[in-house]
Amino acid sequence: MGPSRHSKSFAAVLIVGLVAFAVRPLGLAAGAPQNSAQTVTIGILPFLDASGAMNRDTAAAIGRLVQAEMSHSAPGLNGKVLTLDATVKLEDLDGEKAVDLGKAAKVDVVLLGTVLEASSSESSKGGWLPSIAGQSASVNVRSVKAKVTLQGDLYRVPAGGRIASLRVPGSHSDNKFGGGVYTNLGAWDGNSTVFLDSPLGKALQQAVADLVKKIAATKM
Repeated sequence: MGPSRHSKSFAAVLIVGLVAFAVRPLGLAAGAPQNSAQTVTIGILPFLDASGAMNRDTAAAIGRLVQAEMSHSAPGLNGKVLTLDATVKLEDLDGEKAVDLGKAAKVDVVLLGTVLEASSSESSKGGWLPSIAGQSASVNVRSVKAKVTLQGDLYRVPAGGRIASLRVPGSHSDNKFGGGVYTNLGAWDGNSTVFLDSPLGKALQQAVADLVKKIAATKM
């Protein structure tokens, strides 16, 4: 006796179900988040200087560093640098105003950043190299230690409300045999490459990288 009509129907349904599961996109597998591949656009406002070590141009440049780091190491984040109207004072920005700027820029989240600390200390020590063939030479070693602390407050757009307040440090030390070093964030003017190679510039880049890591790990 052949299989019953009921058995044939059940087998057909089972086969269709197995085929559908086999061709199902991996991102939609059971238990996987539906928006796992979704990109979040973050509006990056110029960083406010609370350290007194930089100028307005440098504040905008830090925002571009954050954007570049997002593009490099956080594929789920799309950084968009926001510019301020000439009538808007950076020091007057708060969460509510930041959200309004985010709405105008049509971003998902807005980042309100602050430079809490940007400092460097320098010391020098002189001495003599060992005598070779009766000839001696003096050397001056300069030691520079730099520290940067950044804070980033994330706000939802358009619903409003703060998502997280993130604070990260960055530090770098270097020894130089003579020569000059930049010890102020304002040195960004004129030659940003030279500044970024300085101890303070490297400390800033470390803080920016860690800030982006924390942003990427934050549930939006």
